[in-house]
Amino acid sequence: MDEYRASRRRYFRPPLVFLPTMFLLLGLQNLHVPAPVLLVLLGMGSIVTFVMVWRNAKVAIRADRRLKAEKREWDAKQRRAGPA
Repeated sequence: MDEYRASRRRYFRPPLVFLPTMFLLLGLQNLHVPAPVLLVLLGMGSIVTFVMVWRNAKVAIRADRRLKAEKREWDAKQRRAGPA
């Protein structure tokens, strides 16, 4: 169950990566940095965020599958053991 909860908490991390990118862009905007530089930084931040979202989703899917398999296994053992 702990792995399942940890996989659910991972969904909140990617936006935390995107926030520094946005703050960086806002700071650079005030310094009058050219628009192409801002677009490149925004694109890089978006790519990093999407990669993190995808990796976290893969980890969560694997954890969900493993948890379900363990639950099926546990249920099968309980049925074999019979009522006590």
